[in-house]
Amino acid sequence: MSVIVRSAVTIGLNITPVTVEAALGSGFSGVQLIGLPQDYARDARERIRAAIESLGMSLPARRLVVSVRPSEAMKQFKSGLEHLDLPCAVAILSALADQQQPPKVAGGNLKQFAHLLRSKNFLFAGQLTLAGEVLALENSLPFEIIALRQQDEDFYICSNRTVTRTELNSSCEPFIQVRSLKECLIKVELMTRAKSAADRRQNLNSLCTIQGSDPHEFLEYRKSEIKSTLDLFTACPELATALSIAAAGRHHILLAGSPGCGKTFALRHLAHLLPPLTEQERMDVALIHNRTPENLQARPFRSPHHSASAAALLGGSSLQPGEVSLAHHGILFLDELAEFPRPTLEALREPLDEKKISLARARGRVELPAGFMLASATNPCPCGFYFSRFHNCRCLTHSVSKYQQKLSGPLLERFSILLLVDHLQEMPALNSANGGTKQTMTEDSPLRQLSLRWLAQWRQDPMLWVERLLKIQHSFWTKNDEPLGQGNVQKIHESIEFLTQKEHWSARTRTRLRELTLTMSALFPEEFAVWPVSDFIAVAVALRGFEGALQKGVQFLTPSPWASILKDRNESHDTHPDALQD
Repeated sequence: MSVIVRSAVTIGLNITPVTVEAALGSGFSGVQLIGLPQDYARDARERIRAAIESLGMSLPARRLVVSVRPSEAMKQFKSGLEHLDLPCAVAILSALADQQQPPKVAGGNLKQFAHLLRSKNFLFAGQLTLAGEVLALENSLPFEIIALRQQDEDFYICSNRTVTRTELNSSCEPFIQVRSLKECLIKVELMTRAKSAADRRQNLNSLCTIQGSDPHEFLEYRKSEIKSTLDLFTACPELATALSIAAAGRHHILLAGSPGCGKTFALRHLAHLLPPLTEQERMDVALIHNRTPENLQARPFRSPHHSASAAALLGGSSLQPGEVSLAHHGILFLDELAEFPRPTLEALREPLDEKKISLARARGRVELPAGFMLASATNPCPCGFYFSRFHNCRCLTHSVSKYQQKLSGPLLERFSILLLVDHLQEMPALNSANGGTKQTMTEDSPLRQLSLRWLAQWRQDPMLWVERLLKIQHSFWTKNDEPLGQGNVQKIHESIEFLTQKEHWSARTRTRLRELTLTMSALFPEEFAVWPVSDFIAVAVALRGFEGALQKGVQFLTPSPWASILKDRNESHDTHPDALQD
């Protein structure tokens, strides 16, 4: 009767159970590993043979077959299976114990060892050396999660587990620390009882809690960090407002402008405005990175070079996570967006919508999470000065068109904010030096007015704004709630639907405008109570000004005529008056 030995592997965020069986058969002598990639099976076979011989015994001149399931999932891996050495060796020892005259092993009894494996619930993990030593696990978090989720009190994990630098449950039971195959045999027979299942459930709730962290002290630190970040952009309140809206509502953002205007600087500081990871998010990040992050409070910030391929962003033939998955619960920052190969950019369209990526390769198929926030910066043309008010563009017309065509319409539609930015240290209201060919923000622009309102509130009481931002983030990011009454939501929806008939917006554009307007109404409740809804929609369109600039050749940040349009509609159609009044 064969013994089933258990282990586990991590595929994306899923911890997949693995079972290993071994049997003695007739035929050519040797060890055959089935259900594993050929490269790994060839190397593991020699490590396991040498480790077993280090116990003072030799393998019989018979055929040994080791079966690993699920085979289809295992064969997708090119690496990361080395910890299956120990369960394969244990399965072989259990098979040898079923012989009429089992071999003698120094320090253990194979018959007793196999009996305990059948009566208790064990899980083994660890890579073996030729001398029979068990190497430390590179990432013990998946096995900690398995241990804490177990309801069986007779459950044990045998591995060489090291304490992580963040000390996640350093006293987590029921781990049996083994440093060699011989020690594994001895400690299985002399095992200690684990904690109760109730204690494990209690530990599971605090699995990703950083030891020694004070919640009040951390909240004060977050407030100070947000304040110091937004202080950097008070000279350009439009940009500060756009960053605040993006951070509050988790909106994808694209900043375009001339070289040196502060696009990259602003987006790199955007990470300081985001809320900390929740406990579940920390666990997800640790699993997908296949290691315990040094700082589990900070959200991932991935910034691949513009020469990255589609396989690097999405995941290659090895089915390992790409940048979109490594940025899960964080920011994927693509600097110089128009310099990326167009096929690479187009491949981002599905993950942006579905928040996951399904990789189908010759080796198999795997589904990985991709719930990232996309932040991008780009120049509008090769020289960068196409929309500049201070420098003349040196590019030929066809060069500008070819450069801008790298950013397709479907990709731009997936951004909520597409803003043309000026130099951060300058804040001009209107500049007609371009002879009126390129429009800029005016004093009457709703975006300008809202930004000045933000600046006035910031100068009066910055901590009040910071607390409001933290509260909105808690609703949008953590609870996925909309901090607005149903009446306000209906008012925004009706206004956008009516204006769609005038502007012919697509369904995706309507959704982005609605999300932006909802976020702004939560950030500016006093203004939302007295301003026309059309002004907030005009601000949302102004925040998508780069998209309009590419379509019309001008910066699309002019005062909106929608207030008069909605007023005329209200006078001619006496319907939904609440949605059209101040």
